[in-house]
Amino acid sequence: MSRVAELLSVSKLDSLPCTKCGGGLGWGRFDGAAPAPSPSLPRALRAQRRGQSGVDAYAPEEDGEISAPLPVWALALLMHVACSAAALVLAARFPSFLPGGTWCWLEGGSAAILGVAAGLPVWWLPINLLFVPALYALLEWQISPSVYFTAFCIIAVFNVAAWRHRVPLFLTSAAVTRALVGVLPKRAGLRFMDLGCGTGSLLIDVAQALPGAGCEGIETAPLPYLVSRWRLRAHTAVRVAWGDFWGADFSRFDVVYAYLSPQPMTRLWQKARSEMRPGSLLISNTFAVPGVEPTYTIPVADCMRSVLYVWRMEGHCS
Repeated sequence: MSRVAELLSVSKLDSLPCTKCGGGLGWGRFDGAAPAPSPSLPRALRAQRRGQSGVDAYAPEEDGEISAPLPVWALALLMHVACSAAALVLAARFPSFLPGGTWCWLEGGSAAILGVAAGLPVWWLPINLLFVPALYALLEWQISPSVYFTAFCIIAVFNVAAWRHRVPLFLTSAAVTRALVGVLPKRAGLRFMDLGCGTGSLLIDVAQALPGAGCEGIETAPLPYLVSRWRLRAHTAVRVAWGDFWGADFSRFDVVYAYLSPQPMTRLWQKARSEMRPGSLLISNTFAVPGVEPTYTIPVADCMRSVLYVWRMEGHCS
């Protein structure tokens, strides 16, 4: 009971101290307008933990009921082990009903249904459905090694950042884009930076929504970078660079947007806090900064149950 009380005793955001100087974070958007209220406290707590671990930490929804479910990958693995064992037993018991490799589809279908029932994110549905059938097909079919090498090369050029910085390629959803555009200050000369811009879709949408803004993106993986350069060739107000965003100067931007992973968020916060100007915004899609309360959060109704974490910078603390 004391643990529940501790979790629910959260101070108002406008009284939270800056982590360096002790000043209040303030409760206001960059352009001076008050934001919409944060989601309900239990939901906000779940969103905060989901941003750090990729899985809801508190369930079910009712206040005061707290549980600690397994990580998503562990839950999926257990489901596949159980479904594979059940499917193999049925195939051995009823060989005429499940000839050949049809047991794989029984396993995949069962795992997909269990995943939905367990509340896994929707993108786990095709993974659960096709994982075991794909493994069986790879073992049964005579596939040339060149196919595997080609697939590896394609994955490599798309996910260089995943190996270098533990940041895989994530694409911002249309719903998140609309929510983000709604947060951005509506003024000419806005400077916007997308860290890990991927194929450039978000930059195009922001440039179209805010014609007077200067938009820049930086991407580490070579193939997404080339795709973004080609897509943005007609947008003169948008620039894309190939490289590591850790070397970028955040002080040049009014808004820095990131859709990374839990691993670099602490380092990103330290860089933003030391470089970004007072009043500028750091916005993270899905992943929170451990131990740092956002100025406000915006839950997004997309299939990923995304949350935008928004921090309004209070200046350089001495």
